[in-house]
Amino acid sequence: MNRALRPLLLSVRRRLRVAWAVATAQLLAPVVAAIALLLVLLGRLTDLPWAEPAALWLAVGAALAVALYALLRPVGDPVVARAADRGLRTGDAFATSLELDGAAGDSVDDEFRRRVHERAGRLAEHADPAAAVRYRWYRRPTAATAVLAPAALLLALVANPQDAARAQRAQDRERIEATADVLRAEAERLAEQPGGEEAARRLEELADDLDHADDLERAEELADEAAAELRDQVSDNLLGEKAASEGLSRSLENNPLPAAQAEQSVADQLDATADALPGMSQEEQQAAADRLEDLAATQAAGDPVTADALQAAADALRDGDIATAQAHLGEAAQAAAATADDVARQVAAADAAQQAAEASDQLGQPGDGDPTAGEGQGQGQGQGQGQGQGQGQGQGQGQGQGQGQGQGQGQGQGGGGSPSGPVTGGGTGTSGQGGQGTGAGHTDGSGGPDTDTVYDPAHGTGGDTGSVGGGQGTGQGGTTGATNGPTNAGQDRVPVSDVLDDYLRQATDAMDNASVPPSLRALVLAYFNLLQGADA
Repeated sequence: MNRALRPLLLSVRRRLRVAWAVATAQLLAPVVAAIALLLVLLGRLTDLPWAEPAALWLAVGAALAVALYALLRPVGDPVVARAADRGLRTGDAFATSLELDGAAGDSVDDEFRRRVHERAGRLAEHADPAAAVRYRWYRRPTAATAVLAPAALLLALVANPQDAARAQRAQDRERIEATADVLRAEAERLAEQPGGEEAARRLEELADDLDHADDLERAEELADEAAAELRDQVSDNLLGEKAASEGLSRSLENNPLPAAQAEQSVADQLDATADALPGMSQEEQQAAADRLEDLAATQAAGDPVTADALQAAADALRDGDIATAQAHLGEAAQAAAATADDVARQVAAADAAQQAAEASDQLGQPGDGDPTAGEGQGQGQGQGQGQGQGQGQGQGQGQGQGQGQGQGQGQGQGGGGSPSGPVTGGGTGTSGQGGQGTGAGHTDGSGGPDTDTVYDPAHGTGGDTGSVGGGQGTGQGGTTGATNGPTNAGQDRVPVSDVLDDYLRQATDAMDNASVPPSLRALVLAYFNLLQGADA
């Protein structure tokens, strides 16, 4: 190559690359800007989180592609020389010089070649590369880009309403996943309990369904369906059945049947007693019959099958029919075992239903992103009663008429309580009678009893104190005071259906106390059966 042409050709080559990149970018930019604007609009109108990033990457990718191609595309010396000749109007001086460099020395006159090179060198020495290659500007594509690109950029920078919706959905997804994790933990707990396998499996299914739920509404609906399905597995008489089964087990644990051990199950104790009947004396058989009859009374409300078998065994023993008594004891053992298994299954189902209902409530509560969260009004009414007892001692001297004073204090918590307070009284005189006084106070309430709700001690606040005055008296005297203290405003009464399950468990625990006689247990069972029937 003619050395005099090298600087010019290098400069012209660079300008050719830039000129091609500028021209291509101007023609391509309106298309890229239009597509980017459509993507941004699509991201604002629909839930497509990738739309706006795709618009950005489209613009960046197009710019990088044009720049890299302009930088790496091959541009040969003949192309550069012809471009320089065309732009500088040199009459192919540069292209001819390059062509003669490539020709064989014998076919071209050296003098002619020298003169061509010298002429090209003189032209290159004074040539301006900018004049050789000029950048072209396309008005229409540039104007279109000037409108479309800022519009796309402005829409991308303005807050997208879909972003808030996507953030809320992500937050809802986290709540659903957290609820599913809690349900799985509860399912593991229930699986370890007797009779809890089926309930645990249903909670696992609910957790799996929540993993595929699209939104909170669907998740709440799934939880409600599971809770309703589990509640259908619970008998209306579960309270009585559980109290009867657990009461029988606890009673035999504290006071085993004849020939049985305390650590044996109910069925094993009944079988052991049946086996020992032939070797018992008549008095022992009568005592066993009395015990079986007492146990039958405790089972009448909750487990009539076991109760009938126990009563039949007791009757057979009194008649001296040992074989029949043994047969009925075997029936009672089977019935008691079946009831215990059924109660365990129902208790697990009720527990699982409660967990599913709590999951539904949690999913239905407004989240942090809900504009209605934290808003609401509540109003409650409550009635509390408190009783106070005290003893007072009075002394009198001289003559006259004695007077006695008494004071009682009461406090109600959550609409009810059983407070106590000291009561003192004193008087003077030679004779008198012990004073006695009562006082009452209550909050405003409705005219009739409320049978749809029930007092819940977990709600409400403490009541005010009250005092009562005693009568006249001297000497030794006792003063008793009773007062009903008003509660503060609060939701101290709740629907019966909301707390019936808790009352069921508490009543069953109370019935487990061995000090409760069988007749009283039957009475309590009947009461709670009526309570369940009224709620239903």
